[in-house]
Parts: sequence; C-alpha cells; structure tokens
Amino acid sequence: MTACLSLCGVSHEFEGVTALRDINLYVSEGECIASLGPSGAGRFTLLGLLDRRLKLGSGEAQVLNKSLFKRPTYHA
Repeated sequence: MTACLSLCGVSHEFEGVTALRDINLYVSEGECIASLGPSGAGRFTLLGLLDRRLKLGSGEAQVLNKSLFKRPTYHA
C-alpha cells in the first residue's frame, strides 16, 4: 500500500537545540494517527514542518509520493 504521508529521517533544530531527530513516519490511505507525548516532545514542531511554517532541517517529507518541500506553499 502506498503511503499518503511519508517522513524519512526528518530532523529539525532551533538555534542548535534538537527538536526532532531522525523521525520516520508512514501513513497509509484510511489510517488515523495521533501524536502523543509530554511538553517539549516535538509534536508541534512536526506539525509546523508538515504545514511548512518551519523549514526542514534534514530528511525527506512526501505527500502522495511528491516532495512536500518542492511544491508551492499553497499545496501544503
């Protein structure tokens, strides 16, 4: 089954502080997921990357097999 959302090795830092490190996530069509964790766990950083408020530090993010960060912002 093809992933609707695919994150491979995604990392992000804020002024030298690691917020996300080497995140891998695959969400298939029809799947529901939840992001759980304590304050400071990186949930909102991950959402900020997915809606492109934040720039990807490293790794690859794809939606329907197309790079999320190579598409115009209005497609995010």
